[in-house]
Amino acid sequence: MQSPSLQPGERLLAAEPDIGLAIYQSGINYRAAPTLPLVQNVGFYITDRRAILRGEIFMNLYDKDVDFWLPGHAPQPGDETIVSVSLEHGEVLGEHLRIATRADREHLLRAKDAVFQIFTANASALAKHFPVELLKKTAQI
Repeated sequence: MQSPSLQPGERLLAAEPDIGLAIYQSGINYRAAPTLPLVQNVGFYITDRRAILRGEIFMNLYDKDVDFWLPGHAPQPGDETIVSVSLEHGEVLGEHLRIATRADREHLLRAKDAVFQIFTANASALAKHFPVELLKKTAQI
């Protein structure tokens, strides 16, 4: 998987180019994006300004980055901003990051608030790269 493009002066703090699964929920919209070799790869990156969920389909024929900006770093007012991050433990899928975000724009299948769950074996190491004021207590689900 290719690393996402960074802004001038932006530093990459952590890279997880092959996560197992990402789940997105906003309003009535619920999506899951698993890594399926040769078909779809999902990666997660953390910089000093944002977190990036990157998807590539069919060996990078199509790619898409979803940015979650740290408070105060969004380039446009209303961009997706991180509200909180927690490290959670599920009985079935195990440890994962839960990232709550808010965007000022609503769409047909997108409310202002969203939750992204990032399932990876390195979830606890990734959580350490977020500012402490965004971290919430670990939850058992």
